[in-house]
Amino acid sequence: MTSVWRIFRYLKFYPWNIAGNLLLNTLAVFFNMFTFIMIVPFVELLFGTSQPPASLPPFSFDQEYLSLWMTCTLAQAQQSYGLWRCLVAIALAYVAFSFLSNLCRYMAQFVISPMRNGITMRLRNDLYHHITILPVSYFAGHRRGDLISRMSNDLADVEWSIVSTLQSLVKDPINILFFSATLIFISPKLFFYFLLIRPQQKQQKEQKKLHEGLKVGDKVVTAGGIYGIIREVQDSTVKLEIAANTVIKIAKTSIAASVAKDGKAETK
Repeated sequence: MTSVWRIFRYLKFYPWNIAGNLLLNTLAVFFNMFTFIMIVPFVELLFGTSQPPASLPPFSFDQEYLSLWMTCTLAQAQQSYGLWRCLVAIALAYVAFSFLSNLCRYMAQFVISPMRNGITMRLRNDLYHHITILPVSYFAGHRRGDLISRMSNDLADVEWSIVSTLQSLVKDPINILFFSATLIFISPKLFFYFLLIRPQQKQQKEQKKLHEGLKVGDKVVTAGGIYGIIREVQDSTVKLEIAANTVIKIAKTSIAASVAKDGKAETK
């Protein structure tokens, strides 16, 4: 970890590049989010799935009001300009937001390029100064090809790892925050269902499938980390042989996973 921080200390020379990359990635995610939002009015107009209300309710910053406002606006535009013109306008808006999203993503890469080249230059300069102060005996005890490889190929790997790591630290959290906030705004219950309840239900189904498929001779591991071979299967319990002439009776629910032939635990 210390070596990683020694490399990342070069980032302090490029604060404006990092700030520009952060801003452009934020704009790219923002415009990308609108490309998904524009699909809703397109489908509503194309298939006529929604009817405009008689009047808009008082303003409130929530999903229901914005949905009603969008429906009324689309209905008025359809009456004024016609269905096909509205569809063309929405399609053009979708193309524009997609173009802006990709443009911002490209500009984010463009802004970070001087930082990548600058970090590489500083690494090469520091490596050169370090090599020049080493004694001659150091080169006699090391292979010259290995040293050249470290100064070229390994340095290139470090260069791209810094950029990819920085992109992951900046772009991925922004994506998660923006889309999570959007999902919470649209439906908090649905968001927390897919975030908390759905994974738990999926895990329970996998465990239930595992327990129902247990048979004599299966190698399993319990939740407590005990490995054994099933010698008898009953309704809610199994008899597990954990050593020679040593059989224990445990509940099916305490079995965490089956064991493959290579000895690795895996859930069915």
